[in-house]
Amino acid sequence: MKISIIIPTHNRPELLHAALMGVAAQNYQDLEIIVVDDHSSPDQQVLNARITASIGVRCKYINLITDRPQAGGPSSTRNVGIQAASGDLIGFCDDDDYWHDVQHLAVVADAFTKDSKLDLLYANQETFFQGKPVKPFWQPHLIERLGIVSTESGRVIHLSKIDSLSVSGSFGHLNTCIFRRELLRSLGGFWCSQKYSEDLDLFVRAIDAARHIAYLDLTVSVHNRPDRTRRDNVSSRLDEQAKSITLLNIVNHLMDTCSTPAALRFARLLGANECRDLALSLSRQREHAKAWIWARQGLAWHFTLKWMGYVMAKGLMQILRTFRPSSVVESGK
Repeated sequence: MKISIIIPTHNRPELLHAALMGVAAQNYQDLEIIVVDDHSSPDQQVLNARITASIGVRCKYINLITDRPQAGGPSSTRNVGIQAASGDLIGFCDDDDYWHDVQHLAVVADAFTKDSKLDLLYANQETFFQGKPVKPFWQPHLIERLGIVSTESGRVIHLSKIDSLSVSGSFGHLNTCIFRRELLRSLGGFWCSQKYSEDLDLFVRAIDAARHIAYLDLTVSVHNRPDRTRRDNVSSRLDEQAKSITLLNIVNHLMDTCSTPAALRFARLLGANECRDLALSLSRQREHAKAWIWARQGLAWHFTLKWMGYVMAKGLMQILRTFRPSSVVESGK
């Protein structure tokens, strides 16, 4: 069973080398590595191509400027890799992350071989920031919270759709996900209109469409958390309110494309959380009229008595502001 691993990269040859070495070190032999260069500068393109070639014949380099001219971005870049992949299974590793478990793909291949309906397998990872561990588990206590007794490290556990989406903050990070190629292509790959949290969008749509889903209870990779003070990555360039607006775009996309109760419930809860965050943020900025609008939308996405009380209190405050003398009413609020 052939596995294709796609590594998108942009102007980070040193990090690309580390990511490539982690994938190339896998003891699984039927492996294809595809590096997709997303408009790196000319000198960096030369380095990226040289680093890729040094890995050997299993590694392919695609340049979006010269080989497949088109607009870049995280989604488009990965979609080019999906189109070029010849493997039965497809995985991803960002150029600033790396794998450290050399048996990862061997375990994955065995799981997919044993279950012909398995469409998606994801595992655990640890998060580093500036070279130091800050989050030892991406899926903290997932198995215990789902009520599954597991004493065997590295156990592959089959999950339902609701299990995969029911634990807050536990979506499978792209670096740990392995998809059956037919599933990815049936989904149309990544949503190209989205440049932030496109991995979350794909993960939920994949869970929605997958026949069988499995979780590998093992930490297989390191995710390097972006430095929020830098301006050369998408997550750093967006402020918190802009991120919420962007995530609401994903919510609408999921509501439009998904069909299972688990995926739709996940989308509704995500919509509610982001609307509430916007309401609270705007309220702190004394943008009370806007805060009330978002608060009501949050209640519409997911009703709770506590949030209904907040919305009613906000509404009462808005009414009182309406009847205040104009001299004390804050302009536009």
